[in-house]
Amino acid sequence: MSDAVVQDLQTLFGMGVMGARSDGQLLDGFLKHREAAIFEMIVQRHGPMVWGVCRRILRDHHDAEDAFQATFLVLARKAASIVPREKLGNWLYGVAYQTAMKARATRTKRRGREGQVLNIPEPESATHDVRDALTGRLDQELRRLPEKYRDPLVLCELEGRTHKEAASQLGLPVGTVSSRLSRAKAMLSKRLSPPGAALSASALATLLAQESASAGMPAGLIESTLQAATRLAAGSALTAGIVSAEVTALTGEVLKVMLLSKLKTITAALLMGVGLTVVGTSLAGQEKPSQPANGGSDSRKESTTQKGKDVVIPELPGVQNNAFGGGPNEPSYVRNGNLFFVTSPQGDKFSIYNSATNKASTVRLPGSKESPLEVVPVMGPGNLVALHLSGPKLTRLCVFSRADGKWYAQDLKEPAAAKLSPAVGRSVAGYAQGRTIYAFSAETKRWSILELPLEAPANPSMLLHMDSIVVEYDGHIYEFSGKTGEWKHTDLRALIDAAIQAAEDEAK
Repeated sequence: MSDAVVQDLQTLFGMGVMGARSDGQLLDGFLKHREAAIFEMIVQRHGPMVWGVCRRILRDHHDAEDAFQATFLVLARKAASIVPREKLGNWLYGVAYQTAMKARATRTKRRGREGQVLNIPEPESATHDVRDALTGRLDQELRRLPEKYRDPLVLCELEGRTHKEAASQLGLPVGTVSSRLSRAKAMLSKRLSPPGAALSASALATLLAQESASAGMPAGLIESTLQAATRLAAGSALTAGIVSAEVTALTGEVLKVMLLSKLKTITAALLMGVGLTVVGTSLAGQEKPSQPANGGSDSRKESTTQKGKDVVIPELPGVQNNAFGGGPNEPSYVRNGNLFFVTSPQGDKFSIYNSATNKASTVRLPGSKESPLEVVPVMGPGNLVALHLSGPKLTRLCVFSRADGKWYAQDLKEPAAAKLSPAVGRSVAGYAQGRTIYAFSAETKRWSILELPLEAPANPSMLLHMDSIVVEYDGHIYEFSGKTGEWKHTDLRALIDAAIQAAEDEAK
């Protein structure tokens, strides 16, 4: 038997073994080994669903191919951020929808510049065919469904999974998946029904079945997508011979939108944290600087002190809260006034640049091609900036002090997965990892670690005040002081019982 035949048999056997793996196992394998064969299996498994979304929204073969490729390039870049891993298919559906919508908006703008808007109708109005009208609205209405109903519908109706397979992937009982799927179909039927009529359950089932059956991918699309995605995952640049400039630009735009969305999500999560008195905000939630009294846009100035003299430094023009970059193998930049935050493509390096002083400071992070990190800066009401970290292996926390322009790092006692989100006050910052609480004091410039006992709940809520952090559970209060940089423990039971006993003794 020739070496070529043996190699082909080994490839076929390997693909068969990988085909039995779950989405989470495939994704973990790709993140660990960056093998093209694993990514190909992911594309083969979810490609028809992604192609169907792109085709329905764009109604143009070439544009749909661009959106398809961009969706999987985004996956190659953001695979580490998918949590839980088993929701890969649902994550891809959301990215495909977002990418196709971005491609459609770009197409509309391009036609507007070319004077074609009035001559070329949008896809939804291109035909009066009932089926086309329904498919044109299918993804829009599907996206509006609550996640718990949308997830089983995507898996079972658009990807052809059985109820048992979907239940295993979602970690739910089969009965729960079946009931949610039934509810999702009823909600979707109602939303897709034309005015004065009702879309029957059988008509919806036929529509979904036809969409699933017609979602076969064009020949050659997988190979070109696979080549581009594996190069991007390996940290190589995308050249014109691999993907078009339109695909590269579309990928960058979607990555930028995802970054801005993440900033807003973190802001909302921090602001709505239960029990928080004062909370740090991410850059997306910062108010825009007020305009100068004279109404000018370029005459704003910032005053600083250098060697005992006041020096007036012009503030940079442009949008004061903005994000740019973040394309394939490109750093992402986030602006907040005169502060610019720069994250490397793999999250192994994070920099802060102050345009008022023209100085930058950089910290090294444990990100890599094999284990990339997502990094989002979170600013407090004082001088502290802490980092929200997401990735498969987190080993270090970092806080930046704008007062002295220095980074303060703290290694975790145990590596963490998924994400670590900070709470940032005026002079304190804190992270909770299980029953371990890491707190930083801007006054002492030191980290302090609190180890809660085993009976304490994992990841307890932190009450954040301007200059202190409080952790409380079952009558125990632990307070971290930003002034002293130390933890103080109060046992409420012992305190109250001692007071009661003293009162009883005094009564005797």
